[in-house]
Amino acid sequence: MAGEDRGPVLLWNTFVFGSLAILLVGLRLGFRGYRRRLDLSDYCILIALACSIAQECFNVIPVIQYGYGQHAADIPASIKASTVPKKLSFANMVVFKPTYLFTKLSLCLVYAQLFKRADSLTVRITRVLVYLTTFVVVGYYGAATIVSIFQCTPIEKSYFSKTPGNCIDLVQFRFSGHAVNIITSIMVIAIPLPALFQMKDKRPEIKQLLFLILLGLVHTSCAITRLVLQFYPDPAAKSDPQWANTIPNTIAMVEMDVGIIAASLVVMRPCFQFLYNIATGRSNADLLVSTRTGGGYSNSKLSSFGGTGTHMSRRDRKMSRAMDIEMESRLLQESVEHLLGT
Repeated sequence: MAGEDRGPVLLWNTFVFGSLAILLVGLRLGFRGYRRRLDLSDYCILIALACSIAQECFNVIPVIQYGYGQHAADIPASIKASTVPKKLSFANMVVFKPTYLFTKLSLCLVYAQLFKRADSLTVRITRVLVYLTTFVVVGYYGAATIVSIFQCTPIEKSYFSKTPGNCIDLVQFRFSGHAVNIITSIMVIAIPLPALFQMKDKRPEIKQLLFLILLGLVHTSCAITRLVLQFYPDPAAKSDPQWANTIPNTIAMVEMDVGIIAASLVVMRPCFQFLYNIATGRSNADLLVSTRTGGGYSNSKLSSFGGTGTHMSRRDRKMSRAMDIEMESRLLQESVEHLLGT
């Protein structure tokens, strides 16, 4: 059975996707910091990255030192008797929630900036959905973090099962966590799409932003896969959990890192343009401007062309509507440009 060691699968995926997440977040923060454009969304993604690194350590240490990923029959009794892997598993469960909280909160804050100026019905609905998603993300993952810490009474029973006490139903807790994770993942992908697709002039940066947002579907796919594996676990999950659970944990690590990567890429177009210009010898003067003036349109209602209310003719109302759509498109375009720093 030695040839069936799944530990290297977890190690390599954690290393590759974890390194990519660290690289991209580092580039994002470094570039935006240099241009003095850091905001709360950047600090949220930094906290998410710190939590993800902690989780990766909690998973890598058992593989390297305690034979995680191997069959139970291949692990020495002295190592199997250690409580360290169980403590690390408990710590991983606790830190998992803040990682997702701050990853999704970072995206919600980006959307709040993106849609704060325009005032069409679609954008107003989008803003409400952004606030609702933010409330759900903070409320659920905040509460889930507390529940994870105090899942057993006393807490020691979480990682030392022989301790007298009681625990919550972890199976139901995990199922509810999967459901909320998938729903919120879909929400943070879908929320901005109607307003962005509605834009009259889809410049390259808009199309690229749409593509980067849709990259989040990879994260959602991983979340759905983990839910399916929860319903249909490996037959060896009860008798040989250290080996059987390695693949689901690997998918969880990939899902976590892909979420951070996708949340970072949404605002990184200027950074990539900067690096491309350096590679091709082009000027970066425009990209290094630290401030940008806003558009000339007010945040108030835009339907002012040709009068208001019932005094407008049908022709004037049509022209007013066309003007509103054009101005809304420009406002949203300027918001995207301001957000991306283009």
